[in-house]
Amino acid sequence: MVELNLDEEKRKAEDFWKFNTYVFIQTHTHLYNGYICQVVDNERFIFLDDDIPAPFPIRFDTLKYPIVPSKNKKEAKNGD
Repeated sequence: MVELNLDEEKRKAEDFWKFNTYVFIQTHTHLYNGYICQVVDNERFIFLDDDIPAPFPIRFDTLKYPIVPSKNKKEAKNGD
């Protein structure tokens, strides 16, 4: 298992939020592609996934791997 520096992940999350970067996130239980909407504090951030209609919090200590930019951006369908 990868040992994460949570302070570094928080800094990266703030940068990805600031620059509206599409990211890939893997927690111990889920995989997500989308945007960080807000870094709330040292413990969590708000995330908007492509497949989930409402933003939700993710705790930094639930991350399994580092937050990275994603190339798997969902294509917009007609009418979206």
